Amino acid sequence: MSTQMPNILTGGCLCKEIQYTIKIPKGTSWPPDPHTCWCTQCRKATGSIITHLLTFDPSTVKWNGTPTEFESSAQGRRGFCTKCGTSLYFRDTGLPAEIEICTGSLDEEILENPQLAKDLCDPSCGRFWCKREIKSTIYENSAGKRWLEGSKSRLMYDGE
Repeated sequence: MSTQMPNILTGGCLCKEIQYTIKIPKGTSWPPDPHTCWCTQCRKATGSIITHLLTFDPSTVKWNGTPTEFESSAQGRRGFCTKCGTSLYFRDTGLPAEIEICTGSLDEEILENPQLAKDLCDPSCGRFWCKREIKSTIYENSAGKRWLEGSKSRLMYDGE
């Protein structure tokens, strides 16, 4: 992984109604917990078989525009743009020091940087919620740790 991290990351929704800036404080662990989720809720909320997420402290994220939140479970909240439908984040109300930004909502200039793309898009921190994953060729050929229901649950496969 890269030891050079940016000072900021930027992103937003497709229609540009909602934009965000993430300030990366010095001393922050890098990369910011890149991982994928295979659960039914993430799949349905994003329309993608796999949802790729990055974990940040919510205090580092500044919003220009206000995402609408959908209560997807007792503790789960999903932020999105009501104008274009872009999924922007997931947050667990039981983990107030974390917000999981949808990696695909980052701006192109971030994702087109080869080193940043490698750092941010490799799900090196694993795959969560595999209990409800869809078995597929993508799943069988992808690397990384797999947890049954999040990183604090039973490890299904260590990826080694």
